[in-house]
Amino acid sequence: MKYAQGKVSLEFKELLKAKLAGANTEAQFDVVLNEIHDAALECRNDPNGIRAAVELLKV
Repeated sequence: MKYAQGKVSLEFKELLKAKLAGANTEAQFDVVLNEIHDAALECRNDPNGIRAAVELLKV
């Protein structure tokens, strides 16, 4: 089940795609990379895991 795709996982991927597509400059890309990094840490450290990361990316 390495690639199980639940609703939250798919939402997470869509949010990442949208953020990456919106990065048109190096500075914007750096901001997106920082947001992805923060989401990864949130996913790892929060008991709600990827759900917490999704909420972080929605902001």
